Amino acid sequence: MPTGPRHCTNAHEATAPLVAAYAKVDASAGDAKVRQVYEAWGYEAIGTSRPSPESPVLTAMIRPVRTVT
Repeated sequence: MPTGPRHCTNAHEATAPLVAAYAKVDASAGDAKVRQVYEAWGYEAIGTSRPSPESPVLTAMIRPVRTVT
């Protein structure tokens, strides 16, 4: 699944209320400066993943976008 603020797979998702944005960040990139930028944008780390043994450890991050009523 692609990472980023929004990925729509069908027409319903394209019109559904957006409540959170997510990103996967290489924690070691730029001496952790990339993660710090995402944190400055309001993202919060919620876990880590490593898609394959050759991949770096990625930090999963999420931030609220708006409240659904």
